Amino acid sequence: MRAEPESILADFEMFGFLFEALCTRDIRIYTQANHGDVFHYRDKGELETDMIVRLRNGRLVAIEVKLGKRQIEDAARNLLRLQEKIGG
Repeated sequence: MRAEPESILADFEMFGFLFEALCTRDIRIYTQANHGDVFHYRDKGELETDMIVRLRNGRLVAIEVKLGKRQIEDAARNLLRLQEKIGG
């Protein structure tokens, strides 16, 4: 990437992508240590979720990663749409 810390901090969108990647890596490590899996979800209707964690017992956990509090409501609506779609 050849990016300096200052340039990453100045680009909030880029910083968000990097933050999401680090969160995904950490969740994947913990999940795999417990014999689970981590997936990304996106359907034809453009519904997208950052992570779907499938636990050993078959239970699913949907996770949205957001940096700014302005994005929290959008993330919550997104998770509710996913819940409606899969029935939960």
